[in-house]
Amino acid sequence: SVQVIAEAGGRREMGYAGGGGRADYSHFTDAVLKEYAQQAVSQALVNLGGLAVQAGDAATAVRHLTRALELVPDSAQAMVTLATASVMQGRTDEGLRWYRAATEADPHNHLAWYGLAMLRLNAGALGIVGDEVAERQSTTR
Repeated sequence: SVQVIAEAGGRREMGYAGGGGRADYSHFTDAVLKEYAQQAVSQALVNLGGLAVQAGDAATAVRHLTRALELVPDSAQAMVTLATASVMQGRTDEGLRWYRAATEADPHNHLAWYGLAMLRLNAGALGIVGDEVAERQSTTR
């Protein structure tokens, strides 16, 4: 397992990644260790981004979350939090794209579906979300 601490603006957050369990040392190649390190750093940055969202600092959140997604491009958690930060900045279309991307990366991510539904509800287009859910369910079975 890999554990990292990311610090920004006086805040520290931890991230973890690793295989867990028992494995032969031959499993831990440079590529595997690099992937674990990237995942751990990404998770710490997602955590920092989440704190920034809670504090109302969307610009800082976007910076942390964009970097997290550079490291782990399929992180649905980073996408959902980035969608929230985008909406906070008034960039609803971008938020919508990030929520959709999160549902594609993880079709079982309830926060992504909730955010997507809330944006559609506010736009008066909730029926479209129902169509997206039905389409996604038919492709993930």
